[in-house]
Amino acid sequence: MNLSTRRASIKKLVFLAGVVLLAVALLMWPRGPKEPVYQGKAITQWINEANDVGIFEQTDEMNAAMAAFGTNALPFLLDEFTSSIAPWRDRLSRWISDRLSFAVPLRREEERVSRAGRGLILLGTNAAPAMPLLARYLNDPRRDGFVVDVFAGQGEAALPFLIPEMAATNAVGASNVWHLLQRIGRHSVRARVFADDLRRTLDRGPEPGRKIQGRARP
Repeated sequence: MNLSTRRASIKKLVFLAGVVLLAVALLMWPRGPKEPVYQGKAITQWINEANDVGIFEQTDEMNAAMAAFGTNALPFLLDEFTSSIAPWRDRLSRWISDRLSFAVPLRREEERVSRAGRGLILLGTNAAPAMPLLARYLNDPRRDGFVVDVFAGQGEAALPFLIPEMAATNAVGASNVWHLLQRIGRHSVRARVFADDLRRTLDRGPEPGRKIQGRARP
């Protein structure tokens, strides 16, 4: 290889490296509300550790961290959970990974939504202020299971946000509400009454759609 060819190859490599670095910066550039931090760890790191253990099998340390985050975590988690999924970001992540010889922690869009959903579940009753917004996602196939679990954790406090959804024309959303009312109804007579009313309504109409199971323990 002569000198001019070598220089041309080096220029190509430098150009490619610049493109990759620019793409990485684009994917990792902060967007939306600032991510909250507790004891030096970002909330996404806490959520990942909780998921490794099992969302419903948490340590005292994890419970204390989530209590410390409290409602202050909602702006970040809701933005992550409700922002639309952009397939181009995943395609760009794959393109970068194929061209690097080392790992770069680039998040996938589906995992962004799932991680935020787990975080909302972990917040427990501190997620209550998010219920008006989350109720809109009871018929969203990517998000409904997480919403069901968040609402189930609120008990009877969730009922005012579910009652309007009982008349929903979307069969999947109505079916989700019915199963959710049944879960809350284990400890609430009022919820059982609403569940019976909704069941009769669904029986008179079309099939309520596929049964949606939440991700909580029975």
